[in-house]
Amino acid sequence: LSKKKTQSEEDAYSLEDYLLELRVLENSKLIDQKLNINKLNDIENVRIIQMIRNDQLHWATEETLIQSGDKLILRADVNKVMDVLSSLGLENWASEKVELEHHDLKLMEVVVSNKSSLINRKISQVNILRKNQIAVLGIKRHGSVLRSRISEVQLKDGDTLLLQGNKQSISDFSRQRELLILNEHSEIYYNKDKMLTATLTMFAVVLAVSLNLVSILQAAFLAVMFLILSKTIRLSQCYRAIDIKVVILISCLLPLSNVMQEQGLIISFADFIKTQTNGASPYVLLAVIYFTSMVISAVMSNAVCAILMTPVAISLATTFGLSYYPLVLAVMFASSSCFSTPVGYQTNLMVMSAGSYTYSDFIKVGLGLNIIFFILSIFIIPVFYPF
Repeated sequence: LSKKKTQSEEDAYSLEDYLLELRVLENSKLIDQKLNINKLNDIENVRIIQMIRNDQLHWATEETLIQSGDKLILRADVNKVMDVLSSLGLENWASEKVELEHHDLKLMEVVVSNKSSLINRKISQVNILRKNQIAVLGIKRHGSVLRSRISEVQLKDGDTLLLQGNKQSISDFSRQRELLILNEHSEIYYNKDKMLTATLTMFAVVLAVSLNLVSILQAAFLAVMFLILSKTIRLSQCYRAIDIKVVILISCLLPLSNVMQEQGLIISFADFIKTQTNGASPYVLLAVIYFTSMVISAVMSNAVCAILMTPVAISLATTFGLSYYPLVLAVMFASSSCFSTPVGYQTNLMVMSAGSYTYSDFIKVGLGLNIIFFILSIFIIPVFYPF
């Protein structure tokens, strides 16, 4: 795992190894210097990859002389590039695409989550960036070297973008496009006047459900209605809080689960497990259910895992004459404990990009955590929910 650094070291590290695109201005000191030998290449952690002139590509190893209007594509430490932009007569690619006002400008790093609508889109196709006056200064991708122009990079989940613009505009854009804000410039804003109302409402829900006064569904509905009527939250915030992709996914998978039951697939799978564990201890059956759910959740979403495995767990419990509680809880814990892959949850992606981790890092650390949870769950679940 990455070692902890001081704040200044973290700031420098977070802005390293970005793909940048710069335009050579008419007064640039790089004009008439060779592409492979120039003042920009002399800077530590700054390396020119390609040059584009009149849509013609020139590699960094060529001795072509740099001219005004050339586009330089480089991998670099953003801090060091920003320090020399004006002195060397260079301009960021985004500056000619977005007219930024220089007051209240912030640099913010964001990660493309696996739910983002920007996935598989090129930066040049995201018109809302120009509308919100947000410039993409750089992009980096874990585990691979980007060599194309920034505008032509097709975004993937886990990509880190360096954005420049008004802090509120970037925050709003990130929220709308399911981007995860990484760096210290981002702040969480609380409406302190409404915090007490929201907190008391939450405790009221917990208390009402604990005393069996209403169901959790009724309590949650009444709480949301109260928060809207008291103007603690807006209706638009409620709409944004609904993850429509998850709703559609579950809506589509529920019929799939029903079809599997009607066609006997769940019973067949349950019979297969029954045959393999016939005469074995209920702990073995619990272990098999947990392990199967754990494998499914590593490659699919936890919602899919829960929908597919819960009927299997209930069917096996009925067949063996056991309580279904421990088996269903095994499915719940296993589907919610995806440590061995970065795609299981959005925070995994955020940590992956920020720490420059790879899939193998998740396997090395996460697999051990999965095994620990597996062993603990097998012995602890039956203590509170006997077979």
